[in-house]
Amino acid sequence: MLQNTGKATANPANTIRINYPKTESPRTALTQAEIQEIYRHTKTLQERAILALAYGCGLRVSELVQCNIEDIRLREHILIVPKGKGNKSRTIPMSKTIVKDLSNYFFKVRLQQESKDHRAFILHSRLRRMQKGTYNKILQKLIERTKNQAIKAKQISIHNLRHSIATHLIEQGIPVEKVREFLGHSLLESTEIYTHISQLQLKALIK
Repeated sequence: MLQNTGKATANPANTIRINYPKTESPRTALTQAEIQEIYRHTKTLQERAILALAYGCGLRVSELVQCNIEDIRLREHILIVPKGKGNKSRTIPMSKTIVKDLSNYFFKVRLQQESKDHRAFILHSRLRRMQKGTYNKILQKLIERTKNQAIKAKQISIHNLRHSIATHLIEQGIPVEKVREFLGHSLLESTEIYTHISQLQLKALIK
């Protein structure tokens, strides 16, 4: 204000650096039973394929959007993430169920679609690469179909499915280091938060 009114020629606070706290969305996770309930309310092969990638493969939203046909090796049961966070690539193993869901969508739906985005694995209704907003709209439709108030209250987005699979892998006794590789975390500390989430859920269940 003083500078704008000409009463001061310099701002002594210009040299001060303020480290603002980072704002992150809470790592809310669904239970395994809630995930199964969402799966039961899928109506299309595309919906199952989206769950297979977002939950079953634990992809980040950006990785889901960028997923291409050549990244999914159905015969080898692996998914390649060529450029994850920090431009780091990783290989994700896929279970038989995941491979089945992705195969059904690819051969029965995707191969029948002609698009300018010919490399994109999942397309929206206008036959272009599906974006973050559309993925979340589809997930919200699935959640609405369950009519489960507990799931609705968690306000789940596509990214929360990644948090869910991470928590479930920890619950199943998978070593934290293996989960770190699966998620593509650079630091082990980023993965260890899911151990804490799992313990909180266990305490809540005991209560």
